[in-house]
Amino acid sequence: MSHSNNQTRSQSRSDLELDRYIRAGSLTTSSNTLNELAEDSQYLIRARVAENPNTPLWTLLRLVNDDHEQVRLAAFFNPRLPASEQHYLARDPHADVRYALAEDAATAVDILDILADDENVYVQDRAKKTLQALCQAEGCQKKAA
Repeated sequence: MSHSNNQTRSQSRSDLELDRYIRAGSLTTSSNTLNELAEDSQYLIRARVAENPNTPLWTLLRLVNDDHEQVRLAAFFNPRLPASEQHYLARDPHADVRYALAEDAATAVDILDILADDENVYVQDRAKKTLQALCQAEGCQKKAA
């Protein structure tokens, strides 16, 4: 096989991946297509589906249990994810997921409180710092321990 055939095949594969990535994040992509893309072999495609606010709830709930931590993290920040599932992800087995939640000021205070008692000292520390920053920004009297 010639070099140009390999190059063309490689280019068409990346064009297909780019197309799937764009469709996974598009607000106009159908529920059926998002459901199909949620099973893509590429975790970046699945993460894109997880963060799409139009992803059907049943698909989003499946992505909360994805094997890849980036997909689970993307699902956490989807505005449609129920609070019960956000609490579930606050106990994710992967410390990087919990750390990212602890680092984000948009994470609910009750979840930050859970993370402030995390088994991982880095997650704990980050959650406490985020809580302190939120208190300072809101002028509250509560101190994060």
